[in-house]
Amino acid sequence: MGQWKEVFGNRLRLIALASGEDFTDTAANELMESLCGLVIRVPPLAGRGDDVPLIATAMLESGKRKTSDAERISREALDALVRYPWPGDVGELEQSVRHAANVCTGTAIGKEHLPLAVRSFRPGRVPVAEATTIDLDATLAAIERRLIGDAVRASDGNRAEAARRLGISRARLLRRLDDTGEDAAAR
Repeated sequence: MGQWKEVFGNRLRLIALASGEDFTDTAANELMESLCGLVIRVPPLAGRGDDVPLIATAMLESGKRKTSDAERISREALDALVRYPWPGDVGELEQSVRHAANVCTGTAIGKEHLPLAVRSFRPGRVPVAEATTIDLDATLAAIERRLIGDAVRASDGNRAEAARRLGISRARLLRRLDDTGEDAAAR
């Protein structure tokens, strides 16, 4: 929840901007409504792709510095900004525009000036933080069981031949069959 406090004479003005899940605490909600004359709820930026170019351009205009010559955002960069899901909402967009303006040496911000996460985002890919975890040991054990079973079946139950096909010793094959409980199935 963003809060801006401004002092006008001897009075304090408190303005609250609430976005997304940040404004769900009931006590905070009641306090803000009693202190503020107006509470503005802003939907998350992720669902407002059409607004991103306008907001980013306004941020560039309002944040112009003498150190940056950037005057506009290229079409390619705007397309990348629209595609990105903005998990950090408006604050992340502001940081991205500020970063691009600082990196840009010309008058137009290109896709190459955007932060790596924004310019390399591809829709449909699962972000790393949301990727499913894989149990490596269980996966390798399943692959090993399948390969041993295939080798034993291909050698018609001849364990010495199956071990040769797998490139392991017969004793190791027998241990693996005992460990996996497939020794009876292999007979």
